[in-house]
Amino acid sequence: MLLHTKTDNGVDFMMGVHAWHGKEPNAEQLKSALEQKPEL
Repeated sequence: MLLHTKTDNGVDFMMGVHAWHGKEPNAEQLKSALEQKPEL
């Protein structure tokens, strides 16, 4: 079985950007990401 996943689905500035792997967002980016993902 082969799976195809999308990185950071639902966070516009992180989607498909592999540079975010292992990197944390700054305070402003975190706020934006959490606003886009209210279930977190």
